[in-house]
Amino acid sequence: MLRMAGEGPFVADWPLETPDDAAVVSAGRADCADRKLPSQPIGVPYSTDASKLWALGGIAAIVLGPGSIAQAHTAEEYVAVAEVAAAAELFRRIALHLGRR
Repeated sequence: MLRMAGEGPFVADWPLETPDDAAVVSAGRADCADRKLPSQPIGVPYSTDASKLWALGGIAAIVLGPGSIAQAHTAEEYVAVAEVAAAAELFRRIALHLGRR
């Protein structure tokens, strides 16, 4: 078995630096607030492919989804079906919100 020891970060990647005034940020914040969900953008110490959208293409992106980050990418990873359905509705609302601009 290969064992690895060390301190992070193990991945060097672009940060996701979507401007606070980007339409997708405003739509996400508004629609999260409407659903009584946390709506303040936060920074997190993990990587996302969304960072490439901004760094390489100037495409504004947010990372938002169901489930707990504490369970993500673990042997016991799961998301309740009700959370997936609620996220799908939130994504639909954000898309509609953006479509009105």
